[in-house]
Amino acid sequence: GRKCGRDFSLDQLSEEFDAVLVAVGLQKARMLPIPGVEAEGVLSGLDFLIEVGTTHGVVMGKKAVVIGGGCVETHGETLCKVVKGGKAIVLGGGCVATDVARALVRIHKCKEVHLVCLEAAKGCRPDNLKEEMPAWVGDVEESLEEGIIFNTSWGPKRVIVENGRTKGLEVIKVKSVYDAQGRFSPVYIPGTERVIEVSNILLSIGQSPDMSFLDGSAGFELDQRKMLKIDPLALSTSKLGVFACGDILQPGLIINAVASGQFAAQSIHKY
Repeated sequence: GRKCGRDFSLDQLSEEFDAVLVAVGLQKARMLPIPGVEAEGVLSGLDFLIEVGTTHGVVMGKKAVVIGGGCVETHGETLCKVVKGGKAIVLGGGCVATDVARALVRIHKCKEVHLVCLEAAKGCRPDNLKEEMPAWVGDVEESLEEGIIFNTSWGPKRVIVENGRTKGLEVIKVKSVYDAQGRFSPVYIPGTERVIEVSNILLSIGQSPDMSFLDGSAGFELDQRKMLKIDPLALSTSKLGVFACGDILQPGLIINAVASGQFAAQSIHKY
């Protein structure tokens, strides 16, 4: 019942113990800096899943849109069917985003659930594989079976708000997601805007750590992501005797977190 950064500090733990392991994960959802995102009806997919897992979820309308495509594809399948108008029926999908979308259908009986992501459907841009939706094929196949509507190569532009309440999401067609150097730098096509009318918008565009555990402590270096700077081999932080493991190193699969815990334990033992 005591919280690090409030009731005690990492510095205090370092004085009391020979080594300290930070395994706090990524508990905060990333939000989008677009107009209207503060409106009622907009929330994070992560918070929604926490509510679903601990209670019965939050009250939803009958139409919802999920923003995000999530996760890294490791299978390498190319599954994309192109239909008239250049739109794609995606058979490759996301993790958190598809979890959220399917929970909306199952638990809240939403009649219409859209998933919006910047990347193209897998196989639609063979000249630039990096711009494919980073997805797990199985998740999306099952999402399609449950009626999820995929909107790939579309980017969120603004939330349509009426009387403080979400009424829809304006999206714009994506020309490219990465620049010539492979850096994330989306380019949109002017004049292609359209509105998806929905009552709820859930953001599943990534997670970040709650860094409040560092309050009251000194000597910790942060990287460009404003996360703990960690030696990739020793899994040690910039403070002697403090190590880290899990998603705070690099978001990934459960087994990656398990493996990093094993490596951290070995490093602590050697230290």
